[in-house]
Amino acid sequence: MRILFYADWPLSWPYLTPMFNYMKALNEKYDRHWELGRWDSTNMGSSGDLDYDYVFVTDEESNCPAKGTYVNLTHGLASKGQSWSTSRKDTYLNYPGFIVCPSEYYKDLLTNMGVSEDKLIVAGLTKFDGIKKIPPLREKPRVLFAPTWNPELSAISVLKDSIYEIEGVKVHLHERSRSHSDAPQLYPRYSSGDVTQAILDSDIVIADFGSTVLEAMALGKYVIQVANPEHEEWYLKKKSIPSFDLPKLPEFFYTYKYARRAVEIDGVKHSIQDYMRYDKGYASCPDWLDTIVENIGNASEVIYESLFGGKAD
Repeated sequence: MRILFYADWPLSWPYLTPMFNYMKALNEKYDRHWELGRWDSTNMGSSGDLDYDYVFVTDEESNCPAKGTYVNLTHGLASKGQSWSTSRKDTYLNYPGFIVCPSEYYKDLLTNMGVSEDKLIVAGLTKFDGIKKIPPLREKPRVLFAPTWNPELSAISVLKDSIYEIEGVKVHLHERSRSHSDAPQLYPRYSSGDVTQAILDSDIVIADFGSTVLEAMALGKYVIQVANPEHEEWYLKKKSIPSFDLPKLPEFFYTYKYARRAVEIDGVKHSIQDYMRYDKGYASCPDWLDTIVENIGNASEVIYESLFGGKAD
């Protein structure tokens, strides 16, 4: 059996690698006779035979040229008016394989568009594989600022360098923010790459309409969502999302219920003060955390069982 893992961009690898490693270990331990290949958009043309049994990608509109049954691990939890939204309804309805959903909530978004349940696997996020314990929130919080890159959705243009008014704040920049904006000049000290470990090391996460706001909530953090004033134009005009659909999208649905919201640095500061006074325990409530992402720690195993008919033991 030939199986391909294909990355459309570098941030695909945190989702693809755990699945690859899980299946590679099974192949070595149980003699599965799988041929596992890893390619990306820069070298796929040199891979020769493009016929595979399964092709793992992270975007329902992947540019992968290979043929086979696709398995979309889905990069990100936020729609941004694209994934999980009606703007890609036709893509989902005609998808040539399986779509992995982080939870039943995401599955419902797709079935409500008419997508067959046979195409959907509720499994969680592979990038969360290996997380065994979510650290409890601290009395004196560690604060992370992790904006998305999209100028219409990002908190960068709202807060700019005023974020440094928050004592000890750490800044994590999206891969594209480093190369497509002046963010590195605004934030001379920043980390980059996959944001998961930065979230786990923090107590308060300041984000926007990107996936980080939802990942942080799923990992039990106190979340402050900064609203870029251009976000409605992005969703309603540029992505043609009907206004009545906005509250259903994950970056609105969950943040309305469970996050603090701010439109400038003073609002962020007030939310942090609230954390210090009486909100520290709010994110410890387990009754809603797994509605965002299920199976934290073992999504690859769940996907394997769904695709290949049972646990390997």
